[in-house]
Amino acid sequence: MEHAARRSQTNSSRWLVRALWVLALAGLVYLAALTVWLAVSGLFFPYQLDYGEGYLLHFVREWSRGEPIYKQAAGYPYIVANYPPLDIVLALALVPVLGLSYAAGRIWTLLAVVAVAGLVAAWVRREGGRWPVAVAAALFLAGSPAIYHWAPLFRVDLPGLALTLGGLYVVAVAYPTGSAPARPRLLWLAVVLFVAGLYAKQSFLFAPAAAVAYLLVVQRRAAVVLVAAMGLLGGGLFLLINYLTGGGFWFGLVTSNVNPFLWPEFWKQQADFWGTFAPIALLAAAYAVEKFWLRRREPLLPRLSPLDFYLGTALLSLWLAGKAGAWENYFFEAQVALTLAAGLALARLAARPALLARAAVPLLVLLQVGFMWHTPRAAERFIRLTAESNEAMAPILAATPDPIFSEDMGLLVTNGKVLDYCSFQYSQLARAGRWDQAWELDRLRSRAANLVVLERGTRLDVDRYQRFTREFLSELDRNYHHEATVGKYELYRPDPLQRERRAAFGADLALVGWSVEGLAGVELVPGDPLTLTVVWQARQAPAADYTAFAHLVDEAGQGWAGDDHQPHGGLYPTTAWGAGEMVRDRFSLALPADAPPGLYHLQVGWYEPAGDERLAVAGGSSQRLAVLPVAWSGTGGATLEPLATRFGPAIDLAGWAWEAEPGALIVTLRWTAAAYPETDYTVFVHLVRPGDDHALAQGDGPPLGGRWPTFLWPPGLRVDDEHRVPLPDGLPPGPYELLVGLYDPATGARLPLADGSDALRLPLRLNKE
Repeated sequence: MEHAARRSQTNSSRWLVRALWVLALAGLVYLAALTVWLAVSGLFFPYQLDYGEGYLLHFVREWSRGEPIYKQAAGYPYIVANYPPLDIVLALALVPVLGLSYAAGRIWTLLAVVAVAGLVAAWVRREGGRWPVAVAAALFLAGSPAIYHWAPLFRVDLPGLALTLGGLYVVAVAYPTGSAPARPRLLWLAVVLFVAGLYAKQSFLFAPAAAVAYLLVVQRRAAVVLVAAMGLLGGGLFLLINYLTGGGFWFGLVTSNVNPFLWPEFWKQQADFWGTFAPIALLAAAYAVEKFWLRRREPLLPRLSPLDFYLGTALLSLWLAGKAGAWENYFFEAQVALTLAAGLALARLAARPALLARAAVPLLVLLQVGFMWHTPRAAERFIRLTAESNEAMAPILAATPDPIFSEDMGLLVTNGKVLDYCSFQYSQLARAGRWDQAWELDRLRSRAANLVVLERGTRLDVDRYQRFTREFLSELDRNYHHEATVGKYELYRPDPLQRERRAAFGADLALVGWSVEGLAGVELVPGDPLTLTVVWQARQAPAADYTAFAHLVDEAGQGWAGDDHQPHGGLYPTTAWGAGEMVRDRFSLALPADAPPGLYHLQVGWYEPAGDERLAVAGGSSQRLAVLPVAWSGTGGATLEPLATRFGPAIDLAGWAWEAEPGALIVTLRWTAAAYPETDYTVFVHLVRPGDDHALAQGDGPPLGGRWPTFLWPPGLRVDDEHRVPLPDGLPPGPYELLVGLYDPATGARLPLADGSDALRLPLRLNKE
């Protein structure tokens, strides 16, 4: 009876362990199936899924046309390949079959996922001896979020990982420790695989380093051969390509890879990695403790494996995750090393007879499944958004002639547009002081790019991906306006400011320029919306989150409409601005329908919300940007003697009239503006004898007594400007002339007329009083 009970208990324990294994493997199979689903979906998806894909597809297109892809920074086009050529060559080989498409590169990524998973399973099976654990380790890798995110992409990382891991596995097979015989000829295969991995991505140095370290311990001569062979094959090929490209290969692979190290991003990436793979990391630690501490009395050499060295070197690769632009692709080698060690730890645990030990293995697998758990919903939403966005952009791009700046380079490639600038690459060179940005900034200043396409969020989070410099985005804001949001894209079109004039607001901020829209000609209609666009600039990194305001006030100073807000609705506060950065801002105002006739001033400024104290500007607390008439009688309604005289490039004298009163002349001048004047001019009205320039009397002053400065005159303005010219006592009657013109009060320089003179002569006759 006791024996039967024990046997029944044993059977129950076995069924429990098997049930746990079924659950664990089911979870892993589900996660791995998601990876396969996403990778296969990517093969049939025609648009870029990741920032780097369009970059690589561009180089496939260029090589298919016989164009070089490795060059120095200077010289058009401003895009340089900074990866080795293997993945580009592999994709190019499939272009005759699949066409110029992402599938030509993505298929190699899918094959690489299968290869890496197979290598992990083979390694764990070879050293651990248990297929269920080996399969679990392979599924750990295939189902992980990092591999899931990367499997559908045309990127260099996973093919490079498959090659470099294959090289390390070959070293393990060629020079095993213990009683197994060495197979030194396999070392040449390892050389080829390691070099191929480096020619997929130049950062795959950690597996070769681990192989060399391992061989230095177990077979020093093989280590020397490996280093020498890799140097000859890889180094010789490098020198040849660099020679053929005139140094462009060195620049692309070495000099242009100057991404700065970002500590906040580094810690964020580390938290993500260790938080996702904590169970695997603990198992890997258990593997190391058991092998090197608990078995420390055993001879060391028979226990060594290339994995022991790879654990150390691969974990060093996590340091690269702090580079600007880095993501989960810098987790791969550390993840593979930890997965291999965890798989071997699980195999050792599963070999123990105790029920607790055998049950712990699937439980630990289930725990890791829980840490990695995800569903396809986010990917489905992203794919749908990407497809809808690209489909909506296609007709826009077809209707827009080159050149176009696009953050999403794949947009340009798949729509047959010219891709001549890689913003991330040249932004990093600029940040490192190796590029002056003159070309791209001049293109923005001249508004030569007919369209600029950013991804949503880029403008308000400049440093997140560092794909643009603040200088680039400043010139974008200064010279372009945000036209529309199309799916995940933000579209910007050329839009020069109507007016540019600097005004400093305190020590932190400055005005650059502005535009006013929504007027009926030059008139402001009560009740109609008015839009003011302003470009601000940070004189230094602002110390506070200031609030900007735009107010409409009458000539008595009473406010009638206003818009107070922080830039971009508070999403881009002034404390986020860098020194010298320019930011475009929009204000919406509407004058009440019952506002009385007259002149209204459009004023802007800044204040701190905490105390409402305004920043000082030009001795005041606000800056006037426009004078807006509302049913105002002074805008050219009277009948005057017509004239057609142009002063300088923008101001016309369209009519005049005069009348005498005791002791003075009253002169009315009708000015019109053909364009925006560049200066606040003063009008001069001099009474002279015919043919003489000596002023007998004069009435100089700004138009309308300064109520409407010429710098604020909009094109199309007609304004009647009255000047009083006091007459001296004893002035005899007879013929006289009025010299009329404008001058800059700061310099005294007069505006010229078309004939080269600097004043218009208007005849008049004074009669005896």
